[in-house]
Amino acid sequence: MGMPSLLLGLCLAAHPNSFSRTDVALGGGELEVRQELQCLSLLEVLPALDGDADGFLSAREVRGGAADIAAYASAHYRLSDAGRGAPLRPTVGTVAVELQAPARDAWFPTEEWVALVWTVRAPGVRRIAIELDLFGATSPGHLDHVRVTWRGRRPVHDVLVADGARWECAPGPSLVREATARSARAWLGAPLAFVLALALGCARRRTLLRAAAVWLVASSAAIVARAHEFVKLDERFVDLTAALSVAYLAADVLLHPRAHTRWVEALLFGVLHGVALGALFAEHRVDGAGPAPVLAFVAGSALGGVATLAGGAALGARLRAGSEEAAARRMRFAAGVVLAGGLLLFARRAVG
Repeated sequence: MGMPSLLLGLCLAAHPNSFSRTDVALGGGELEVRQELQCLSLLEVLPALDGDADGFLSAREVRGGAADIAAYASAHYRLSDAGRGAPLRPTVGTVAVELQAPARDAWFPTEEWVALVWTVRAPGVRRIAIELDLFGATSPGHLDHVRVTWRGRRPVHDVLVADGARWECAPGPSLVREATARSARAWLGAPLAFVLALALGCARRRTLLRAAAVWLVASSAAIVARAHEFVKLDERFVDLTAALSVAYLAADVLLHPRAHTRWVEALLFGVLHGVALGALFAEHRVDGAGPAPVLAFVAGSALGGVATLAGGAALGARLRAGSEEAAARRMRFAAGVVLAGGLLLFARRAVG
């Protein structure tokens, strides 16, 4: 069990209504905050909100007490620019307050929430500081799950205890840099081995260029489709088939070293390897991050493909130099090495 789950479990054991959620987003010189506060917790600190004394908050009561709710949240959940020490607070009357539907999660399946949304100008903010004693008087040990997101950065999550302590947050890693590095790591494996076999199997320059273009388009489109979950296949099947495709193409190069076309293999297996690569990106995709991360991942994958194709083509040209008999022997050896690598990769994934 992770630390946030453990802390949340301890909180629930002590008091079932002592949890809140806060999303802080920074970008374009603005800071937007969305808070979700439990209705029962609000009633404990602001009992006057319950006009009909039925123990629940209606949408009308929330609208009528919006100013009091916003004032309480602002006073007990304090955000500031950690570098400059300047408070980041909404101006009076600019906080949108509304009653939310029951939360659909494992911890609070029937709980109702009040949502607060506000925006403030925050140019040049590099670190955020949060101090909270939210519901501290009525619910000691209240926890707040906070997520802070700088535009183009991976969100930073934490669970804060409402004890007045100061918590500071710096921007998370760049999503574009993460995607580029991840594409380089993902390329080292079945995609690299397959494209190497593809380059070795193209005896003519026109055949190579056609296969390369088809591979790049097919794999890039498949990465985007899988990254955004337009296409979703069984991951184990995709991984095993991608590994087996290396052995298949290497065996075909052994049998047909001077084939005049390879674009069919490039198309079919380009889609397959693209789906496999897209699944690796999707594991770490951040909703609302925009197109830049996936485009960086596609660009990294395409760059790896071009580099491998160029290297494979140069290697193939050297292997085919000299007498026909010696060239055929060298090509058989190279294809055999790739075939063995593909079978080993398949075996490792099959038993892994």
